[in-house]
Amino acid sequence: MIRQKYFLLIASLLIVISLSFLSCSKSNPTDDGSGNNGLSILTVSPAHSAPGVLLSLSGFTIDTSKMTNYTIFVGDQQSILISDSLGTVLTIVPMYFDDTLDIWPTPPASALSIEIFLDSTLVAIGNSIFTVDSLPHAPGATLMLVDNSIATVESYKSILASLVTEPGPFEQLVEGITVGMDSLIYGGYDSTLTDLLTALQSSDPDAVELIDALFSSSGAVENSQQLADALQAISNNLNPPLLKSSSVAANDVVLATMMQLSTIVKDFGDSYISGVAQSSSNASSILGGIGLIASANPVVLAVKAFVGALAVSTSIANLLFNKIIVAILPTKLDSMTVTLASDTISSNDTTTSTLMVYASNNPPQITFGDLVDQFLAFAGTLVPGAETARQRILDSYNYLIGQMKNALQAYASANPDFSFDPAFFDLTGVPVIHWAAEVQDTRLLDLHSTVPDKLSVNDTILEWYAMGRSGSSSITITPATGAEAVLLPMPPFFEYHGTAFGILDNSSVFSSTEKTVTIKSALALVVDFAPTIFKTGSNVLGIKAGTISLTGDTTWVSGLNVTLTPIGGTADPISGTTDSSGQFSSIIKLSSGFDSVIVDIRVTSSLGDFAATEVKAIVVQQSTSMIAYLSDSDGTSAIWKMDPDGNNKTRLAGFNGGFNRTNGHNLHWSPNNSYISMDIAAFSHEIHAIRANGTLTNSIRLIRGSIFRLSSYNTSNQSWFPDTTFNKLLFSGRHQTINNTTGPYTAFIPGGYTKLFDSSWPSGMLRYSPDGTKFAFISGSTDSLFITTINLDGTGMVHITGPFTGGVRSIEWTADGTAFVYIREIGSSSRSSKIMKTTMNGTTTTLATEATTSFNLTLLPTKNMLAYIVDSDNTGTGYNIKLVSLDGGSVTTIPNLLYNIHTLSASPDGNEIAFDDQPNVTNSNVYKVNINTFVVTQLTFDGISDSPGWSNSIAAP
Repeated sequence: MIRQKYFLLIASLLIVISLSFLSCSKSNPTDDGSGNNGLSILTVSPAHSAPGVLLSLSGFTIDTSKMTNYTIFVGDQQSILISDSLGTVLTIVPMYFDDTLDIWPTPPASALSIEIFLDSTLVAIGNSIFTVDSLPHAPGATLMLVDNSIATVESYKSILASLVTEPGPFEQLVEGITVGMDSLIYGGYDSTLTDLLTALQSSDPDAVELIDALFSSSGAVENSQQLADALQAISNNLNPPLLKSSSVAANDVVLATMMQLSTIVKDFGDSYISGVAQSSSNASSILGGIGLIASANPVVLAVKAFVGALAVSTSIANLLFNKIIVAILPTKLDSMTVTLASDTISSNDTTTSTLMVYASNNPPQITFGDLVDQFLAFAGTLVPGAETARQRILDSYNYLIGQMKNALQAYASANPDFSFDPAFFDLTGVPVIHWAAEVQDTRLLDLHSTVPDKLSVNDTILEWYAMGRSGSSSITITPATGAEAVLLPMPPFFEYHGTAFGILDNSSVFSSTEKTVTIKSALALVVDFAPTIFKTGSNVLGIKAGTISLTGDTTWVSGLNVTLTPIGGTADPISGTTDSSGQFSSIIKLSSGFDSVIVDIRVTSSLGDFAATEVKAIVVQQSTSMIAYLSDSDGTSAIWKMDPDGNNKTRLAGFNGGFNRTNGHNLHWSPNNSYISMDIAAFSHEIHAIRANGTLTNSIRLIRGSIFRLSSYNTSNQSWFPDTTFNKLLFSGRHQTINNTTGPYTAFIPGGYTKLFDSSWPSGMLRYSPDGTKFAFISGSTDSLFITTINLDGTGMVHITGPFTGGVRSIEWTADGTAFVYIREIGSSSRSSKIMKTTMNGTTTTLATEATTSFNLTLLPTKNMLAYIVDSDNTGTGYNIKLVSLDGGSVTTIPNLLYNIHTLSASPDGNEIAFDDQPNVTNSNVYKVNINTFVVTQLTFDGISDSPGWSNSIAAP
């Protein structure tokens, strides 16, 4: 708020040169028992000044209900006591004359005390706290003040004219006020201040010299210059061509500019009105005893005459500037509204909204008679005869109002479509005017969202963005604050604390009504479905669904509704919801008589968002089984497949990530034969997969070595979930990018993984049980190993056998899930091994004992047997395949197989075993052997194929 010393220009001058004299008697204070007789101790700022300067007193609070009962003395001179709107106690340095007829003040030589009396009792004192400076000579100060007044009026006229955008009540009132200001400054009744000052300079230069000094000493001239400069800066900043634009975008700027201007003008007015009202009954002479010394002194009479003219001018100026101008400007923000094209928007979309503000003026009731009475109570002794003063003010008022009404009538005649009764405007009130503007200027409003991570704010275009998450958020708007919201250059002495639409008070709105916006997320839908189907078989339809964020990232979401519409087949289930990983699967079967099946897929959220697609599979002939293998036969490393007799060799996919054939091993078909997975062992250890139908160019990198460090990578890290309706496999590793946490994970096809639970134990060779309810793994350390089972949720961990020392290779469940078989390494130097079987109740049987290394257990479930590889002489130059019954007994060595065998894979019927011969990288081939006849068949002849993996009983197309 503006300080008291910056009263509206002319009003502050009136207080400075007020000439009245009120006498009072003094008495000592009574003792209140505190030792200081109840006195308040005063301090003053500034500590020294010339006559006419405003002083601020501290240490005392005025009881405003008793303003007329206070008097104040600065030394032996009575002065004016004022309390401003902030509660600051103020006074004015009086005039000090010697006992001659010289009217130039002679300041006391010593420091003066300041005393405040309530009635006749001393209530506050500051002993020897103030020194009076000499009054400076300032020729021309009064004339400069008048010139500044003229400049101020011209700036007001320019500003008001710039704010007019269209015909209406506001423009009509501006026309009338403009005429009134011209009348006030340039005359038309009796004489103007300029005329009086010119006459006074000719008739009594001593009076002019004194008035100049008082105006300069009080700071009135300086303040008037600041005000004139500030208003000129505001006027220059307003661009009339822009503000007079008829576009809506201009109107919001105009309205905000008008409301900010009203704040400035209102603060000036409040300061002035407060000062006059609180000092009117307490006015005392700052000219000291001038009236007693020489009431008929020509200089004194000249000063009184000029002050009388100033009184009339000040009264009319107060009415015009501080009542009418404030009354016609919009000061109150009535409402703000947000209108949306729809209360529901889609993810990644922007709200289409209209932001409106509505404002009005808040005109005070103006009673001119009260204004005159108030003025005369303050300055009635300044002009000879109160009735003469009243009549002169009324005459000036009537002339001013007459001029303004003529202007209003002329405006009404020039705008016949606009109805306005000039007789209404009699200065007892100003009509209520309403403004409305659509806000498009980003400086004026601040947008708010209760859930910004769902509905974010974009202040640069005054809109809201849905961030890719479904749900709801409430939005509001508030007037903007801060430097960019201030459209007017503020006066140097004025600190603006308002908003873009002025100062908000109890009658103004602070924000728009909250409006709830429902956000529909854009859905992502990924479908995995083989394009071919067997007549007697089924395909697994795998779905992953989620939401897409503003940046394009996908979050897989549970609880999305899935509906399948099969044509030419059946779906089981035909509908449902996505699980915690955003997945849903169904078994699709071909109906009799159809050669293809089409499935329409529709995924919807609870908000009605949806994503849809269609998949199709055509009939192909069924094959007994197939063998996948790795080969460089076409010049690049790739995964191939062939019939069990070696025919129909087909390249399926290359290696993703720059790996080659020598890095891959352990090819495993998924239970429904849709995918083939493998281990990649190189500088980083990974799990890859391909589609068995050959529709992928390169392998899918399910588990990246840069993210996971896999456990027991020298054996198979994969274990397919046994249910054919789920394409997912189990692995174990340490997540290197999330605090190196260890745990078992499930990898999903076509991509992604989920940790089952955190684990602190080292785990390797995780294997699903045949019923999919738990898994087995090797736990512990080299010196204390266990074979352990655990439920999929991390509960029910049981050590089935152990502890024992040495390594463990190739753990596998038996087909019925009642036991598992594994290879124990015995000793570190002899590298001997045992083929073991342990039942779920912990009973362990040694099926075979080998004096050399054994590895790569392969079950032949239909034969109740298992096969394994042994290093024939522990030199690594030749290996044999051995067979042993799961019930124990003799071990059979398949004869004539002294190859460099690294991989075994049994046929679905258990009658054949595929293996490779890898003496070196460039001389390896794939073979098969019949375990009943021991006949060996070579399947590849290129010398660069290995790692066979036999499919399940129903082969992929």
